[in-house]
Amino acid sequence: MKTKFLFAENFQKSIPKEEIAIIGKDIKRFSDEYVQNNCNIFNMGTGWYIREIKGNCHIKKVYKFRVNRKDRILFTFERYISNRASSSESVIFLEFCRHDDQIFTGRNIQKVNSKKITKDEQFDEKEDEFENYVNYRGYTYNYDYNTEITSILSIEEMEKIAQGDDVKRVRYYLNDHQYMIVEDNKIQPLFLFGSAGSGKTTVSIYKAEKLRKNNIKVGYFTYSEHLKKDVEDIFKNIKDENSIEFIEFNIVNEHILHRTKISDYLKYEEFEEWSCSILRKYKNLHPKDVWREIRGIIKGLVPLNWINITIKQKDMNNELKEYLQEKNYIDVSNEIITIQGSNLAEINSKLSINNHFRNISQQFLKEIYNKLNQKIAEINMLPLEMYLKVNKQYSLFDIETRNNIYHIACLYEKMLKDRNKKDENDIIRLALKNNTELKYDYIICDEVQDLTEIQTYYLFNTVNRIENIMFSGDYNQTINPTFFKTQRIESLYKSLNGLSNFRAEIMETNYRSAQNIVNFANKLKELKIKKIGYDKDYDYNETSIRKYSGKIFMIQGNLVSKERLSDINNERIYVDILVSNEKIKKKLENKYNMSAIYTVGEYKGCENKYIIGVNILSSYKEKLDYIIKSEDKINNIEYMYYFNLLYVFITRARDNIYFIEDDLPNNFIEYFNENFIWIDKFDLKKLELESVSTKDEHYQKGINLEKLGQYEMAIDSYKNVKGLYDKTKIAIKRCNALLNNKKGRHIEAALELMDIGEYKLAAKCSFQGRDYENALKALIYDDSSYEEIQKNFNNVGFSVFEVIARMKNADELNEKFSRILNMYMDKKIESIKDNIVTIDEITELLKQEKGEDLWI
Repeated sequence: MKTKFLFAENFQKSIPKEEIAIIGKDIKRFSDEYVQNNCNIFNMGTGWYIREIKGNCHIKKVYKFRVNRKDRILFTFERYISNRASSSESVIFLEFCRHDDQIFTGRNIQKVNSKKITKDEQFDEKEDEFENYVNYRGYTYNYDYNTEITSILSIEEMEKIAQGDDVKRVRYYLNDHQYMIVEDNKIQPLFLFGSAGSGKTTVSIYKAEKLRKNNIKVGYFTYSEHLKKDVEDIFKNIKDENSIEFIEFNIVNEHILHRTKISDYLKYEEFEEWSCSILRKYKNLHPKDVWREIRGIIKGLVPLNWINITIKQKDMNNELKEYLQEKNYIDVSNEIITIQGSNLAEINSKLSINNHFRNISQQFLKEIYNKLNQKIAEINMLPLEMYLKVNKQYSLFDIETRNNIYHIACLYEKMLKDRNKKDENDIIRLALKNNTELKYDYIICDEVQDLTEIQTYYLFNTVNRIENIMFSGDYNQTINPTFFKTQRIESLYKSLNGLSNFRAEIMETNYRSAQNIVNFANKLKELKIKKIGYDKDYDYNETSIRKYSGKIFMIQGNLVSKERLSDINNERIYVDILVSNEKIKKKLENKYNMSAIYTVGEYKGCENKYIIGVNILSSYKEKLDYIIKSEDKINNIEYMYYFNLLYVFITRARDNIYFIEDDLPNNFIEYFNENFIWIDKFDLKKLELESVSTKDEHYQKGINLEKLGQYEMAIDSYKNVKGLYDKTKIAIKRCNALLNNKKGRHIEAALELMDIGEYKLAAKCSFQGRDYENALKALIYDDSSYEEIQKNFNNVGFSVFEVIARMKNADELNEKFSRILNMYMDKKIESIKDNIVTIDEITELLKQEKGEDLWI
């Protein structure tokens, strides 16, 4: 296990911003020396002046060391604040004590003694006011990792801080509840729910690491590429370097593409472009509304209750057949047995507790589930009559609108066929149909609320023992087109093994948002439970662990000019502007020439220090007022959507929220009035919006957004870099190309990327566009190894040499490829030579042991 260094939030705040890099170097030197001395402070050099401060009643032992002649750092060890056996030598840095700030504070403070740890004769402690103050701070110091944010950094990350870099993706020390979840060894499926910033991902990674240490093969699934990268980076910093790998990180759809040898799937951006002309005659429908219904319901639901499975009588044990027939679980007619999908849960449940039939039924159930997968794979869309019967808890639309949407879905299916494309639900069905035996011992899925039902069903099929699953997500953030329902997942789970033993763990600590924002979120959730009610078991009150209180400003729209709003947006990276829907976004973009405006749905997964919402409440004035006025329960998914939309909006902010509203929902405002600070004048100082960002900060924000796959947002940030760098121009071209790729224009995107030297990305786009010649060309220009080239082509089931043979007038490329191939062959030959030597050596040893000629 790597030695960890823990940083209490108070420690990070106690260092002046302008001194972080300087102090960082000292902390790095101290940490390096500590590790080099086998994590023993008694063996460290005398120059640190390490002292134990006597008598702390909250922590068993507190120490101090000197950073320089003036300043001190208080620290302790993990073993003194918890009973965990993980890494008792880990240091916890508690507070930085600055001489110039504290010298006067030290007067008239109770005198506390400290004790020498090292044989330090070079520096004699003087009982002056500052030393006495530091001792007193150590003596009275109270630290609780359950109520204070504690970051974990490696030596490498401290190196970056020492150089003045900002470490964005830190790991947090687990609180007791999180630690219990990681250490729990129960064989039981788990829902891990928590708010944005509650540490769900951190817990999931530690869980994966614990399983991996026990040689359990883990499949870790995320829906987004940026989260997979973050997860892998965190994992690299916590794993034991000498252990064997037993974990695979997967993006759900990328995993399916590799399994099915398909190069790409159609994404929303391409659907949006295609649907715009079709939707002109349906004025009340937006592309996202239609996409939500098609992706989440028409193609995304698993129609288990409507599926009938048939097998021949001769393929079932007679005794088992009679038992199931007696229970009315099957129908028998003309040598054919029919099993309704709706009965599978009950059949499995009964057979699992029946000792006599448990073993007899195994082969029968395996065949049933293979047939079930084939059936699900064949039902590409819900039949119209089934879609029209879907409960109002799932669909926002009336019967007439559903008929229109279904007609568009049929046109969409034709478009897919004409373009020889598949969407993400199609590739899942193909994977189920071609079910190959690739199984994990345990699966963890982050962002489960972003998966369609059939994607979740597929994950059930990737694990050897279906109880070994952990789904992590936030029920309150379901605004994407998935219609995530825990009951549906539990129902599918029970159908596959007869059990209903899902347990839920809810993580209520919010590490991201300030206290007042969390209070607002809690009040909103309480209202949702009161008005809508269902699934209230998975709603919860959050507790903010941050010490900043935060502010929620309410501003009448006529107090803010759109020009002022545009300036704020363009000049400050710590602020983002959100709107509730595309209509308002287009109005601001077109009428007021404002860029970098995002809908709440587009912004999901992002966060910023301050968030401005323009007409978030005004957009749904009547709906929000109806929620307050209604005395009865509102059993309608539409209103759940408004609650979740508002929840996602407010939890994007770390510190402050600004509502700018033209037409307020009065009843709703009255209900939440105590949460708002009302502003009668748009004063930047009062609103804490004075600071203007530098061009380097805009550039860094662009990089971060690009990593998240938010290409339009990244372009906006890059454009705000005044006096464009050459690299910024390249970045904008790169993002435009990647945006084209999202819209299905793969070959065009690949050529644009080739022009700017982004060969690796160009290769990826070329593969997605099935342009294998340009894919190979890009990989060659990227100086990829033959192993990398071969792996890329294997993923799409294509031969490298077949592509080379087709390429004409490409002498330079052929020459480059020959060099790459020759390097590969040379390595292979060297490896064979090495193995021959090894074999000769082993043979000689065996001869010596046996004392005979083995070749006779």
